[in-house]
Amino acid sequence: LAINSDGSRAATLATSEDEEPILFVWNTENGDQLNQIALSGDPRNLVFSQDSDRIAISFDDGHCSLFDLEKGRQIESTPVVSGMSTFALSSDDSALFVATQQGDIAVQSLLSLGHFRTGQNAIVSLDVLLGDTTKLLCGSRDGQITLWDVSDLEAPAATLEGIAGPLVTCCLSPDQNQF
Repeated sequence: LAINSDGSRAATLATSEDEEPILFVWNTENGDQLNQIALSGDPRNLVFSQDSDRIAISFDDGHCSLFDLEKGRQIESTPVVSGMSTFALSSDDSALFVATQQGDIAVQSLLSLGHFRTGQNAIVSLDVLLGDTTKLLCGSRDGQITLWDVSDLEAPAATLEGIAGPLVTCCLSPDQNQF
């Protein structure tokens, strides 16, 4: 289930009577179904673009696809990232940050942006805010949280401690002052 940034749309992945994957999108204010898009492959997760006109979906084989919700069709597909565990769409919709079970993050867009290593543990949660300041927050299974400045991916800007045990998810506030 995904809800867009202003709460006016909701989307979910389901299967048809023939067991084929389908993306459903609804208007949350009146309950009207806005779209139904047949998918191929095994979809895992989804996230709305900031303008809610597109939705990114990750698949079991490690690729992500971007769909135009108005036209009801796929407009982009990224290369496969082996061992993908989670992903996030940048707030300016120009890049996908794909985390792997090996602790890597692949940064993908129409022009492949790059790849960097976050640590030894699997990434379980990503939150991305791009704008005047570019930050990437990563949470791993061992409870480690790292904050990255996307303009300098050599080392994390900060490593946050205090979580005892596995981390399930994490996110940054819109002003990037709290997580």
